[in-house]
Amino acid sequence: LSSPLLSSPLLSSPLLSSPLPPPPFPHIYLSLLQPPLLSFAPSPTPPPSPRSPPPHTSSRPSTELCERIHHSKLHCAMSGKKKSLARAVNASSVDFLHMECVRYVVESACPEEIPHTLEGLGFSVGQRLVERYTRDRPRFKDTLDIIKFVCKEFWVGLYSKQIDNLRTNHRGVYVLHDHRFRWLMSVSPEASAKGVPVVPALASRYVVFPCGLVRGALAALGVACTVSADIHKLPACSFTIKVTK
Repeated sequence: LSSPLLSSPLLSSPLLSSPLPPPPFPHIYLSLLQPPLLSFAPSPTPPPSPRSPPPHTSSRPSTELCERIHHSKLHCAMSGKKKSLARAVNASSVDFLHMECVRYVVESACPEEIPHTLEGLGFSVGQRLVERYTRDRPRFKDTLDIIKFVCKEFWVGLYSKQIDNLRTNHRGVYVLHDHRFRWLMSVSPEASAKGVPVVPALASRYVVFPCGLVRGALAALGVACTVSADIHKLPACSFTIKVTK
């Protein structure tokens, strides 16, 4: 412990015994290890560059646009109605929906309730449709005027065609003939034992819903009646309307 090496004047020098300065690590290297702070300040947007006007720019409409506007005004004047985009449905979709409704009722209801159920569905739909079709129409004069409306506007809205023939005895009975009824176009006649084509039973179910449509439309217009359908030869069909007092 009393070695001369430990008691040498070199180790006991005041220079070695003075405290050493702190290393520069906390001040220099710590700042290098820390990630830089992100700045979320919005960058200045550059001023919009002036746009050069497109070539051949004029405040007057082009000739093609004028022709289109003139054609549109002429069409509106000839039709007498304001041109608007009406909602429409593909005719095939309506046909398939009617076929599916008939199939569902036939499979789910009792045989005795099938005609009543289909006719009731058509009655409800006919009431709603005629309210839309007669919204902007003046009041009807008499029952014959209402029947003519059913044969023209109402039938066009349903099947895109008018009734081919209308007959009446002027005693409250009206017969509407449709030579190519659209909902019977897909029904094929069945051959009997004698080879004579016979109207299948399914065709008679396809005309029950239209009978309800006509009766519902007439009921909404104030005409109480009964509607029946007769199929003589596919796809022709006649609807008999009997007004009840």
